[in-house]
Amino acid sequence: MTGGVVLATRELPEPFDTLRPDFEVRVLGYAPSEKELAVEVAGVDALICLVDDPVTAEVIQAAAGGAELVAVLAVVLAFPA
Repeated sequence: MTGGVVLATRELPEPFDTLRPDFEVRVLGYAPSEKELAVEVAGVDALICLVDDPVTAEVIQAAAGGAELVAVLAVVLAFPA
């Protein structure tokens, strides 16, 4: 492992299978509160979360100085006209 630490709020098949050989992937496995996420994100290099996770100013401030990436996963549905 050489790439750093990736924190995810939930377990997902991708991109974690791809990341695990090169990164330490930590998975919370639940929907954290704002305070829990702020504590967990300190010292990580990247955060992968879901759209309903509380990524607030407090969480971003806790990640400052460490995290280089915050990725929010969402599903977009397109319906034909």
